[in-house]
Amino acid sequence: MFIIIVLFAGCSSNSQSINSISYNFAGGETGHYIKIEITKDSINGMFESLNQRVIIKEKTPKNTWDSLTHSITLENFKEIKSGKSLLEIDGTNVSIKVETDGDSYSFLNGNIDKVQNKKVFHFMEFLENELSNIYQRANH
Repeated sequence: MFIIIVLFAGCSSNSQSINSISYNFAGGETGHYIKIEITKDSINGMFESLNQRVIIKEKTPKNTWDSLTHSITLENFKEIKSGKSLLEIDGTNVSIKVETDGDSYSFLNGNIDKVQNKKVFHFMEFLENELSNIYQRANH
């Protein structure tokens, strides 16, 4: 099993609508790679390790999309600053990209403070759980 560190943003009272959420995880001692894109209609991507590849293609449950896009605002997301790449020291890189009708917002290894960025932190817990559920469904 692997640990997923996740960062994200959604949109609740913003004038822009979220079209997609992309999550990429790479690295670590075991060389895990996760690439997932979530839209209102679909979840596509893969979970890959040295000895396993799981392809993901499924419909996005309405309650999942609603929870993702209404949990925080794009303003919360914009507050997260990118960190340094950790791949060169056997670390992991996590990148998140949110595409809206007019813009794209992203960061790499964002620094999430669970007190200062409370909404993002709680969203991370939700998304981490969802990614685990997606992996379990696809792996059975």
